[in-house]
Amino acid sequence: MGYKRITPKHPGANSSNMTMVGIGVDDPTTNLDILGDVRIRDSQGLFFNRHGDNYAWRIRNESSADATTHGFDGSNDLVFEVVSNSGVLTGSGSPPPSATSHTIYSTSTNALVLKESGKVCIGTSSPSHTSSGGLEIKQRADDVNSGIRLVRTSENTYGSLFISAGSNGQSDPIVLQHSNSSRILMVWGRGGDVLVPGGDLLNNQSEIVRRTQFSAKPYLVGNNASQSNLIAAQATPFSTAWSNAYMTSNVQESQVASGTAWASRNADAQAILTLMGAPNAQHFLGNFNIRRVTAARTAGTSGYTFPYQQVQMPGAGATVTHAAFVKHISGPVPTGWWCNGLTSGGGWQWCKTYTTSGTATGYNHTHPYTTNTNPSTPTVILVALPGSVPQYIASGAEWALFMMGPN
Repeated sequence: MGYKRITPKHPGANSSNMTMVGIGVDDPTTNLDILGDVRIRDSQGLFFNRHGDNYAWRIRNESSADATTHGFDGSNDLVFEVVSNSGVLTGSGSPPPSATSHTIYSTSTNALVLKESGKVCIGTSSPSHTSSGGLEIKQRADDVNSGIRLVRTSENTYGSLFISAGSNGQSDPIVLQHSNSSRILMVWGRGGDVLVPGGDLLNNQSEIVRRTQFSAKPYLVGNNASQSNLIAAQATPFSTAWSNAYMTSNVQESQVASGTAWASRNADAQAILTLMGAPNAQHFLGNFNIRRVTAARTAGTSGYTFPYQQVQMPGAGATVTHAAFVKHISGPVPTGWWCNGLTSGGGWQWCKTYTTSGTATGYNHTHPYTTNTNPSTPTVILVALPGSVPQYIASGAEWALFMMGPN
């Protein structure tokens, strides 16, 4: 007739209990030993029961022919879930399987779903993407414990990728987080912002692409050619498009040029390139100058001291970064604008100030301040790449991206 033979077997010669069954096998070696394919009909499940109770993993096929009784959503999908009452019988004289015939464990609904369309789903049976294939993971919460986690073999260090309700001022961002002190490594905002907390912030990616693709500086301020003199002013600071204020001297200290071996660079060049995120760099796009600038207010007075630009704000609500690489040499320490945060004896520092415009016609005068002594004491500083950029710039590495390169 073509049917498979069924061979019961007892484990020992003196045993009357037939504990092994072979289908198509004359000498079964396990409780159920099958030679050939196995078919489970009508969306019945295959259960892997946990010891001591009725909790079990269930693997079942949805039924595209009968969604109300034999299937959950009328599809032909393979679903992996945990149920808490695996001992309930369905089919073969019992009620047919349905969406309520077994109680699905609360956190395991659609734990893994293999769609007949070629999609793989975790946490959902209805992926939102409409392509012909792919992997979709649905978070159960907007936190670090609900995304993708990559764990080291030691199991005490891991990284997580998840979507948060909000992080670092971004709405619905994708967050990459390390288990070390819950440190956030990178945030991708839904508006295109890419944030590295404590590092680079590439805000408004179109400017970054324009800078790197076409090897040309974006406008430092505004969006019109009349402000182009502010760009040209970076090669030799304070010689073009700057008001001198109380500056008394502006001389060339040195040039930081591409093509020089690291060991041959002076200490100032090495310190600035390190702040730019380019230690040991020999080649880079564009050269720049270091200027030695001296300024002194009238004895016993306070106020703006060093050169400044009148920077037009690019629009209402826009953020502008005013910054420079600065090293204090002597005299009263200047504060504010492109000297903000400068300390005496602190070596080279990337100093910056952020301003936000209230109107599209707003502007700033970017002049650092000093409080002078009596008698007057000049302030001497070294300066490289001062200017203003209509972006939120969070590091010297990104500042270099805007300020270096051909004019």
